[in-house]
Amino acid sequence: MSDFRMSGYQPRWLQGYDAVVAQHGQRLAGLAGRTLRHVWLTWDSDDTWVSDWPVLLDFGTDQVEINHYKTDDVSITFSSIDPSRPIDSDYGFVWRRDALRQLQALAGQQLRHARVLEPADNRGSDEPLAIAFTFVAGYLAIYNHRDDNGLLFEPDKEWRER
Repeated sequence: MSDFRMSGYQPRWLQGYDAVVAQHGQRLAGLAGRTLRHVWLTWDSDDTWVSDWPVLLDFGTDQVEINHYKTDDVSITFSSIDPSRPIDSDYGFVWRRDALRQLQALAGQQLRHARVLEPADNRGSDEPLAIAFTFVAGYLAIYNHRDDNGLLFEPDKEWRER
């Protein structure tokens, strides 16, 4: 997998709930109480969300960068992507802040907690994961949707915390 032609971004792919929680669980939990400023998504020249590029959650001094790949890889990085810099892309990719109305509703909200979720019917270590953020009045989970990022704006019984 490439660096997506973004200076400073080096995805670190992990597989499995235990590996992700061990590597990032404490830092994600430490975001509780922080205010979400914006969520950044990449869009192409056809005005379509590029769902296989990282999703950026801007909490001010901390930015969480989440990307899913294959059926079970997830990369979580912190503050390595600058969405104010143009994307070096032949496809006219650009960063858009709070580009969906559901994301606009989350901007300015305080985070209650962040959690790693696995499928409720977990059958093994090679299962996809979701990273869920619960706000005072809202919810966002970034999950593996057929090897790209998917977004959920309400808790879903198909995902659970271990």
